[in-house]
Amino acid sequence: MNKVLFICKANINRSPMAEAIFCQLLKTKGLDEKFTVDSAATNKSHIGQRPFRSTRKFLDKMHIPYEWIRSRQVTKNDLDSFDYIVVMDQENLSVLSNRFGQVRKVQFLLDYLPEVKDKNVPDPSLTGNHMETYNLLLKSCEKLLLHIIKCEGLDRDNGNAKEIGG
Repeated sequence: MNKVLFICKANINRSPMAEAIFCQLLKTKGLDEKFTVDSAATNKSHIGQRPFRSTRKFLDKMHIPYEWIRSRQVTKNDLDSFDYIVVMDQENLSVLSNRFGQVRKVQFLLDYLPEVKDKNVPDPSLTGNHMETYNLLLKSCEKLLLHIIKCEGLDRDNGNAKEIGG
């Protein structure tokens, strides 16, 4: 089982959107049984809440399910138990590092898009642009999934796995 965790500040916009997109990609490719996917916040201001209303409306418009997602705060156990831990911006990485010390498994989601120089995923609650955030998340989630498929040998288990985005 491959475990992927998406992290942002409040877990009500970017990380739940990434979780929902990644789960949709897995389902489309028949890989959902091989993964555990979750998202979490670096702070506790919205614990237990659903994604932000505008994010829910956007995901509805894109026909991406998200109903199970509730905000929760990241724990030390998460950092130990998840295989792939991806943050949305530098602030998230700094908070994790300050709170938990060494965060060797943590990486920027936008590291999977080397052509994008700014590794901070824009927060749609600040920019008002859910489509920009969605496009970055979709492309980077596709690349992350391809990376995991290759690293974990999942392309040998599922012939369709290489056809992400197609």
